[in-house]
Amino acid sequence: MLLGKCGANEKLVYPEAECVKRGQMDTLLPFACIRKKKGHRFKYLAGVARPLKEVQRKAVSSEHLEAMLVSFFKLGQACDANGLLLQRVSFDAEHIFYDPVRYSLRFAYMPVSGGMGNATDPLDALEAVLARSKIADPQAAATAEVVLDHVRRASLFSWPVYGAFLEELGIPVPVEADAHEGLKMSRRAPDADSRLMYGYDFMDV
Repeated sequence: MLLGKCGANEKLVYPEAECVKRGQMDTLLPFACIRKKKGHRFKYLAGVARPLKEVQRKAVSSEHLEAMLVSFFKLGQACDANGLLLQRVSFDAEHIFYDPVRYSLRFAYMPVSGGMGNATDPLDALEAVLARSKIADPQAAATAEVVLDHVRRASLFSWPVYGAFLEELGIPVPVEADAHEGLKMSRRAPDADSRLMYGYDFMDV
């Protein structure tokens, strides 16, 4: 279980809250929300998922590492398909959980109009997952090194570009029918228009 709260000056975005709290997205933790006089309190329901830092104490196999990497792609798809903002996902290390049933990562989403005080971006989270995990399998270690290099060279996170990168490494990613065209476009270098189209430009404005 994970607790979160927002101040009175931050308004709850009800369509986003209704979408996430049902728990229909594998990558996002469902939550219960209580309205307080000074904002809202969130209780995220982790179920069998455990905090990522606990999992990272043991060696991660190639199969599990690939599933964790694909989790970021699935997260981008889920946000895009449901009209959610990737910027409202908390990528703080304390807010990332590992689901041992699906081998995947799960994230907390704060559906408020204000800023995420302790949020980082997906590139920071990917780097933390790779750099802090113990990887004994040589194949997994090689994959992690290539992805880590890609993450450190990237200036923004775009799930179509990231999905195409994983496919080039031989890691299969789930592709929704309406996302296929976006994935094909991602094989070209992204320009400013494509960044705005997918809504994942993390530059300060």
